[in-house]
Amino acid sequence: MREINRTIDWRLEIASDQKKLASKLLEFRNLIEYCPICTSTDTLVYVVVFEYPYHKCNFCGHIYCSTPPNNNSIENLYKSSSIKSGQSKIYLDESTFSKRVDFIARPKVDFISKVFESFCNDSFGKWLDIGSGAGEILFAAKDMGWDPLGVESDTEEFNFARQKGLNVINSFFSSHNCQNIVRGAKVISLFNVIEHISNPIDFLKIISNNMTSGLLVFEVPRHPSMSSLSIELFPEMACRHIYPPEHLHIFTDNSASILLQKTGFTLIGEWFFGQDFFDLITSAAANQGLKPFSIWDSVANLSPKIQNVIDHEGFADTMILVALRDDK
Repeated sequence: MREINRTIDWRLEIASDQKKLASKLLEFRNLIEYCPICTSTDTLVYVVVFEYPYHKCNFCGHIYCSTPPNNNSIENLYKSSSIKSGQSKIYLDESTFSKRVDFIARPKVDFISKVFESFCNDSFGKWLDIGSGAGEILFAAKDMGWDPLGVESDTEEFNFARQKGLNVINSFFSSHNCQNIVRGAKVISLFNVIEHISNPIDFLKIISNNMTSGLLVFEVPRHPSMSSLSIELFPEMACRHIYPPEHLHIFTDNSASILLQKTGFTLIGEWFFGQDFFDLITSAAANQGLKPFSIWDSVANLSPKIQNVIDHEGFADTMILVALRDDK
């Protein structure tokens, strides 16, 4: 986290940007009265962030934004230069791209490649990354011998990736273009995508109906986690995990399992990890207006060790799931 410039000041800046963006879309919202995953109406407010309530389903545990921006607002969020998420500052930072490839993308591609080799009697081939962003996954996959193709709706991130020599389509992925894009893919990945989509079940059904072989991979924020607690304690510092207007869903192991069952997939691999501890101490320090000093630096340096304990005890804030379609 320190290597990619995550500091107390960064947390203050990105949370402030996120709050401003969320306020722009307050008047363009829908109302969701049941869990989008299991359809239960037995839900309660878990936390309110920037005036957006997040409900928790008492049946499957899923956390979801109950007043999300309408579909037009969501689409404009990713294609408009005038409505921009603070997250774009992260992904379009040339100075940290190679670090993000090495620290974040390569371990994920390596993990998925090993699952592929274990379950698929096939050679590497087309890797389709939907919502490919600035192209870190594509870059790492290409280095590891895959033939990567990205789909990215954000024009700035698309252009950034193309300048890296990556093969990317500038488009929203939908039922209208999915057949041609999905054809022949041996891996279809969605890193930090499904939590942004109002109806994850319908979205995965589009992919399932057009897959012919290979693996489906997705990474989503996870609950219960220490980062969930961090947002409960410091909602004004929200800029990842539970935060509007972008993250509409936070998955539990149970709700992710229901999502796979309803869309025709069988789980074959999983990886749980997070940045919970660093999130918590950075949010707390930013909330109190602290500046980095020797004790904070020393505690921050313990993050990898403490995070290992958090992950082991089941409170990691992120999960990657790898699945096969049921008839494959």
